[in-house]
Amino acid sequence: MLRVAGRAGRADPCSLHATNESGLSCGRCSAAVCARCVVASPVGTRCRNCAPPPTTRHGPESQIFGVDFGTRARVTAIPLIVAAVVAIVAFSWANGDRDRLVVRSIVFGGFFLSTIFHEWAHSLVAYLGGDREIRARGFLTWNVFRYMDPVMSVGMPLLFVMLGGLPLMGARTMVDRHALRGRWWSTFMSLAGPATNLALAVVIVAVLRAGLLPEESPVAWGLAFLCVLQITTSMFNLAPIPGFDGFGAFLPHLSHETQVRAMAFSRISFFLVLAVMWSSPETADAFWEQVYHVADALRVPDYEWYMGWSLSRLR
Repeated sequence: MLRVAGRAGRADPCSLHATNESGLSCGRCSAAVCARCVVASPVGTRCRNCAPPPTTRHGPESQIFGVDFGTRARVTAIPLIVAAVVAIVAFSWANGDRDRLVVRSIVFGGFFLSTIFHEWAHSLVAYLGGDREIRARGFLTWNVFRYMDPVMSVGMPLLFVMLGGLPLMGARTMVDRHALRGRWWSTFMSLAGPATNLALAVVIVAVLRAGLLPEESPVAWGLAFLCVLQITTSMFNLAPIPGFDGFGAFLPHLSHETQVRAMAFSRISFFLVLAVMWSSPETADAFWEQVYHVADALRVPDYEWYMGWSLSRLR
């Protein structure tokens, strides 16, 4: 994340090369940097020194929340995590509502995977567009822990639960926009994530419409609601607000001054949007109305996704 640098409106020189147009400071090391020395991402930003190629023995793909885990630690931890999840699912299956368990497993597990697909799509397009160092930074990978973030992957789900919603997680990747070959590659990179969510929604609809699943089944209910969540995620990320993918698509086509101000605002924009939607029912209703229109256009079964939503709710 970035914050405005300097005092009394005066920008400090960029600490990474000779320039007087920094206007920003790294949220991690506080070094004054300019927009050209920022490693930007759909969620969060860092200066180049805070997002270097791997220098640790195990590399960045072994890190979880910035803590380095070697191969032995990961080989030990992963089976324990899987065993704990299996034990919880088995206990819930034997003692709880089986339909609710099936729906929640599909919705939460599917949304978790789709979040990784979303971020991996950003990374893949960035790599194809010229950011070859993104592989060295550890983001062109299927290692799900690499994309996790303390705020988006832990804090945000807890916030959603406290607000009465579902514990849906977010993630982040770190793309060097300045390494991309031209403005349009930067635009395509920003749109790759929402496009992936929309493509997943189309695939789910195709499965539901193929007649492979009984309509009155928890599997169909869970998939239908997961489809609506994919539409929601795509449309939410396409908002033309700094920090969102929709604004990121326009960012490279704006002036340098506008880019600097937008990146400074992006660190709080997500939470401001949530606050507006929470405090303004009219705004939230208008957004959900558009989601329902897209779901109807894709012919997502109303009853099935409503049942999926109902059984996913925490009580």
